[in-house]
Amino acid sequence: MLVLNMKIKKITIIAGWGIILSFLIFGSFPKVVIANYNDYSDTLIIVNDNSTTSTAIGNYFKTARSLSNSQIVHISTVTTETVSRTEYTNNIKTAIENFITTNGLGSTINYIILTKGIPIRITDTNNSVDSELAWCLGKITCSSSSVFNPFYNSNRTFSHQVYNMYVVTRLDGYAPNGDISQIEALIDHSSIANIPSESILKSQGLFVLDGGGLYDSTANPWLESANQLLTAKGWRTTLDEDGTYLTNQQNVLGYWSWGSNANSSPTKPAHAIPGNTYENGAIGETAVSTSARSFEYPPSYGQSLITDWIAEGISGIKGYVYEPGMSAVAHPDILFDHYTSGYNMADSYYAASAFLDWKDTVVGDPKMAIISASTAAQITSFNFTNPSVTGTINNTNHTVALTVLYGTDVSSLTPTITVSAGASVSPASGISQNFTSPVTYTVTAQDGVTTQNYVVTVTAVLGTAAQITSFNFTNPSVTGT
Repeated sequence: MLVLNMKIKKITIIAGWGIILSFLIFGSFPKVVIANYNDYSDTLIIVNDNSTTSTAIGNYFKTARSLSNSQIVHISTVTTETVSRTEYTNNIKTAIENFITTNGLGSTINYIILTKGIPIRITDTNNSVDSELAWCLGKITCSSSSVFNPFYNSNRTFSHQVYNMYVVTRLDGYAPNGDISQIEALIDHSSIANIPSESILKSQGLFVLDGGGLYDSTANPWLESANQLLTAKGWRTTLDEDGTYLTNQQNVLGYWSWGSNANSSPTKPAHAIPGNTYENGAIGETAVSTSARSFEYPPSYGQSLITDWIAEGISGIKGYVYEPGMSAVAHPDILFDHYTSGYNMADSYYAASAFLDWKDTVVGDPKMAIISASTAAQITSFNFTNPSVTGTINNTNHTVALTVLYGTDVSSLTPTITVSAGASVSPASGISQNFTSPVTYTVTAQDGVTTQNYVVTVTAVLGTAAQITSFNFTNPSVTGT
């Protein structure tokens, strides 16, 4: 079953049962240069040379996505699903770090793809290899317990330079006797060439939001929120909260259920395998503690396995190698809202997941997307807190004008900036700037290609206010009216 009382050593972010508290992260963000959002120039694929399966999957993906040899990282490690801390550190983590450093890729790589044949779990913590790499890669020291994900609920495209982490997914599934056809199908289903248009997906794709599990008081509000967001955008949904385990759903594009934890449902089939058909580009999540505990064939049951959803034809899914706690499950309202707003699969899952250095595993092509990334590149607000000033934005001339009182030190003002969804701005919000002369800000759209410059001008003026605002005596103590 899924346990809710998760202990966090570094930072406690659980209030009550599985409720996530939001944090604002402040800091100096560097200028971000990102590739075209859905191309693979900022992506590495990791191959275990000791596994013929890993090699075959790496080669298939490389050909399918036209990757270069320089994007293939060859490591040599054990082929078991569980790995010791020493083996993980020396032959997985350090090997990838050395490749990135040696090839000068520290400022360009955002996404890392592991392949079947690379271990999934580390013995001492039972953390997933994937989630540890996402947070710890490139760090000399790393916590032995989970950390809050700084990318959680972000409304911008991912950048390693901004968030000091990586997005890690894997290509995995059943491969009986080395037959990788199910994993090849996963790769083919997620190809942009094979995903139907938005209009077709909206006419026939279905989001299945299947509640009725152990902790409905937690999950049902997520599902209700997801349903509202999706229907407002014109997507087809099925929302079930009565405990009936939905099966044989057709043309599924998004899926969330309790899996084998839907214990009260008389309709739950063996191993909770739903028997659905899926659109290319479909993603899903099941609230099951150990749903990614193994990808081996034949499977060994207890709780349901996400590998069965992969075998059915889903293109991306999230699972857990060990008990994660309910608050680690991907929030369906964030996940599906992002995915239907032009974010790729990996960004959608990581934005919807509160923890790193934990038990999570995301399976699929990180760059998979069903909606074209937005080309909007606007500054939507530009303000100072001290002094309190709101900028006037001209989106025709692409200027921002602010007026401060004469005597204000305009050589050091810190703006708060918001931009179009998924876009980034450089210099970043929250960084002090010298506004004695106009400053140019560049907004880069979600697509990573479209940019727009804004010229920001701060003008100091003499104040015209001429009022007595207080008039008091100290002795005797009297306040004037």
